[in-house]
Amino acid sequence: SSRRRHTRSLCDWSSDVCSSDLAVLLYLGHLKVVGAAPSTVDIVRSGISWVHEDHDLPNPVAHPRVIEAFKAYHRWWAGSGHAKGTKQAHPLSVPEVINMIEVLPKVPLRVRGLAARDGATGRALLRSMLRAELLTAWHLGRRLDEIVRAELSWLTDNGGDQIEFRSTTQKAKPGGFANVLQRTKDPHLCPVTALREWLDLSAPYRFGEQHIFGRIAASEDHPICLVPVTHRHESRQRGSVPYADFLSETNQKAVDESRALGAGIAEHRKRLVRWMQAAGVQPVGSDRRLGGHSMRRGLVTELHKAGVGQLEIANHIGWADPNLIHTYSDHQSSTHPIERLGL
Repeated sequence: SSRRRHTRSLCDWSSDVCSSDLAVLLYLGHLKVVGAAPSTVDIVRSGISWVHEDHDLPNPVAHPRVIEAFKAYHRWWAGSGHAKGTKQAHPLSVPEVINMIEVLPKVPLRVRGLAARDGATGRALLRSMLRAELLTAWHLGRRLDEIVRAELSWLTDNGGDQIEFRSTTQKAKPGGFANVLQRTKDPHLCPVTALREWLDLSAPYRFGEQHIFGRIAASEDHPICLVPVTHRHESRQRGSVPYADFLSETNQKAVDESRALGAGIAEHRKRLVRWMQAAGVQPVGSDRRLGGHSMRRGLVTELHKAGVGQLEIANHIGWADPNLIHTYSDHQSSTHPIERLGL
């Protein structure tokens, strides 16, 4: 609600699309007075930049003193006492993943829009998709949003013990990144088996849909079909952006698509969290929460605990900096460092 309020303030402030860096600094001072969080300030900064660039006006956010002012805002917030402790994702351990797979047949699932006669088929499809989605994300150490956006063209399956998974972009890697799903000894935890089963099961219901995972729904032509994750949210998002009047038609469409995708990913995340809760997964501390990063954090923690080297982990996850393991791994050795010297 606070973000929407400040976005509306931005719209009022931008009604004349002022390109003065001084005006931006004054508005930043107003945000400091009302105690806006850095996340809100970042959204405001992006909005100001977007509005000016969309009207081919000089971007005041690019001014050196404005850049420094936004950095100073973050420093002020960190030391002001306003900041709340951040909560990181709870790492899903191997036993917790096993338990989630075991309880999946008992987890109550609802597939919207299907006729009663198609309900059982829809729930079977959904369970197969959830299993494949969980195991794929956990074994690859991928973010949930990237798994949800994944397309069939990202997969290379030659029918052996491996499936290559290549994304089109990944933050610092615009050219994409690939890692490999490996068959496991336990068939219940094998991502290769789960993904192939899902693709085979969903093939008759795709009707051109190219995303690996999506929404199971009904259409005018098909009682059961697989549609993009954005399908249910597109009509809700269209034209709902507060500053829509300041955007071109192309940018308005991009905003609508982005918001619909965000809503679809949020729907996947809520379902994943409910599944974790049904399996009895509990955050390891008050600074942890269940979320879409739990698979990546869980894999990194388990690999670190098993003694896999930092460089190997970074290469598998797709990190350019191996030191990111210290951010994602929850593993701490119980042995005193001196004991390892054998003295």
